[in-house]
Amino acid sequence: KCEIMEDLYSREKSYFVDLLSESDEEVSYIEVGCGTAELGSFLVDKTKYCVGVDINPVFISKAKELHPAMADSAYLFEGNAVHLNDLLVEKMPSEFWQTKRVVSIVMNTFGILPSCIRGQVIEEMLKLAGDDGIVVVGCWCSGSFRVGVENFYKQNIALTGSVVTDDMCDFEGANLTVASTGYYAHWWSEAEIMEFFNGQEGIDIKCQVEGIGIFVSARKSTESHQKSDISNAVWENELLPLLWRDAMYAGKCEIMEDLYSREKSYF
Repeated sequence: KCEIMEDLYSREKSYFVDLLSESDEEVSYIEVGCGTAELGSFLVDKTKYCVGVDINPVFISKAKELHPAMADSAYLFEGNAVHLNDLLVEKMPSEFWQTKRVVSIVMNTFGILPSCIRGQVIEEMLKLAGDDGIVVVGCWCSGSFRVGVENFYKQNIALTGSVVTDDMCDFEGANLTVASTGYYAHWWSEAEIMEFFNGQEGIDIKCQVEGIGIFVSARKSTESHQKSDISNAVWENELLPLLWRDAMYAGKCEIMEDLYSREKSYF
């Protein structure tokens, strides 16, 4: 019901459509903290698998109620983002792991996460994306914080629990604190989000501002892919033939035959 948020949602949909269309491969979309799966419901017919994970079972139930088609054709799970990979290894079919995976956390859900687990959630998302996937973190942009205060918070008393005034706002740090109700919100800068990817080797990071939102995407770099390809080539062309040769000769060697016999008895 807020014009600037509706604009952001429209831009967000276009952003992910463009991202999904980059690949000719089958693509799956996974959203961490999916809430009522508004974005997933839009992307469900544009992906091979559409997955939503939220720690709140009420949101998952509501998502299925609001989007019956998604309840039938998508995967909506209650779960903790710090165990994202374990959850999906258990729940998802084998074909899912053959697709290119776009893993996201959007609409400032990242800011709602407890600060102590944000880094761990990013690591889980990168692991799930794999070598050819993409991780996207979407937040409300610190550069638009003042616009957000005037057009969102001051117009939504039900959200903040109290009338918002300028003295509740740290405009430089992009923080809103409503002491009387305990409501707090932070709007993010590019540098703040990118800090969570520091120390991750072989990753290309791109930032894009859309309306009041900021989207940071991370994917394995071309150089990293090349190293992986070289490693595979070394295995296939050099190491594997050596192992095959040794295996062939082992069966013709008395001491190896003796070892094999003892090995069978051992097990």
